[in-house]
Amino acid sequence: MNQGKVTVLDVLKAANRHYPDGYLENYFDDAGEFVDGSGDTLAEFIVRELSQTVPDYDDPEERLSVARGVLVQAKQDLNNAVRGIEELSEEFYDELGEQ
Repeated sequence: MNQGKVTVLDVLKAANRHYPDGYLENYFDDAGEFVDGSGDTLAEFIVRELSQTVPDYDDPEERLSVARGVLVQAKQDLNNAVRGIEELSEEFYDELGEQ
């Protein structure tokens, strides 16, 4: 990382450090640009979101804030989808109990 500068590549590498098996790196190149990979659509989604959103901000603090915000929003969206499946599961088992 350059002193006082945060690049898209820095953001992607940071996210990749904690992603299972470092699989995010299959979806970006040495310039931090998205590249087609295969096998992990969540990794693809994360890299697409970060590589498309983060470059729009020159200020390093804003860039990091936006990167975090994009992933926090995605996490909320995933949690909401899980909640919907949990509700369906509860409804399914409630119906089984009524029979």
